[in-house]
Amino acid sequence: MTDPETSTSTKTPDRTGSEAESSGNSSFTRGTESNPGIEGGIGPDFGLFPTHVPETGSPAILETPQGVAIPTVATSPSASGQMAPTDLPDRTAPKQSIRRLLRAANRGNSMAQYLLALAFYKGEGVPKDMERTVHWCRLSASAGYAVAQFRMGEFLRKGEGTKPDLAAALQWYQSAADAGDYKSQYRLAACIERGLGCAPNTTLAAAWYFKSAKQDYKKAQYRIGSLFLRGEGGLQRNPTQALIWFSKAAKKGHAASLFRLSQMYLTGTGVTANKKDAHELLRQSARLGHPRAAKILAGLREPRQIERANPRNTEVARQDIRRRRRERRVDRERSK
Repeated sequence: MTDPETSTSTKTPDRTGSEAESSGNSSFTRGTESNPGIEGGIGPDFGLFPTHVPETGSPAILETPQGVAIPTVATSPSASGQMAPTDLPDRTAPKQSIRRLLRAANRGNSMAQYLLALAFYKGEGVPKDMERTVHWCRLSASAGYAVAQFRMGEFLRKGEGTKPDLAAALQWYQSAADAGDYKSQYRLAACIERGLGCAPNTTLAAAWYFKSAKQDYKKAQYRIGSLFLRGEGGLQRNPTQALIWFSKAAKKGHAASLFRLSQMYLTGTGVTANKKDAHELLRQSARLGHPRAAKILAGLREPRQIERANPRNTEVARQDIRRRRRERRVDRERSK
């Protein structure tokens, strides 16, 4: 797992954000007789995307971790008197907003404490100050605010504003994940899978990935697809299920999922082989910045075309093209 990411607690926002699907038309077709297990739908940019994900093959969600020592964080109920939407600070009046946040935070309002931490983190209305950021974020997290719990986990995992402490980070992720925060569920799964702050356990990690993926988080959907493709995490190898989960993530513009799909369409893994569709998926992945997709396209396209497909990640492609041109030039000179 290589994917290394603010989060929400109860309300699930649009996961796509600025990572919405890029424009372009696809030549993909719906499911065929050789692939009857997928209910197909034509996406606006990418092609075949299942509209239904079967529950079969999914492991039972583990309510109590088994075989992994993950300490829990004792949290108190969220502070009463939370700020109503109309009471939220006005970002156009930073100084007034900070004063209002500070008053509410000092009264124990966990949302205000987190917003104040965010102001210090971003330097909005106040100078940037990581020490105060961590201070107010910790107070908010201790009051049970899941967004702040996730952010505290990030600070402790990365050693940002505080000493790195993977075990403590895992505790905060656990608390927010138990409250239903999808990013914390994903991050907790990633830590458990890699053994960061605890013993590695791919089966337990898969259970948390499923919880996050069911909330439509594309990174978790990608990980579930990877586990099905390799038959890991207590799952039987199932390329068709892998195709479904990769497709769900790819529709949201996940570059790695698009790349995986391109390889599956190229080799006919879990789907009828189709080189044209594989090439289109590869192109979409390169446009979103996937380095391997860009490198493969280097052997298929001219440099200017590659740059349009992937403006952020073309240097490797250009180097490969220059290397091949030098080799051809040397061959021509030797043949004279």
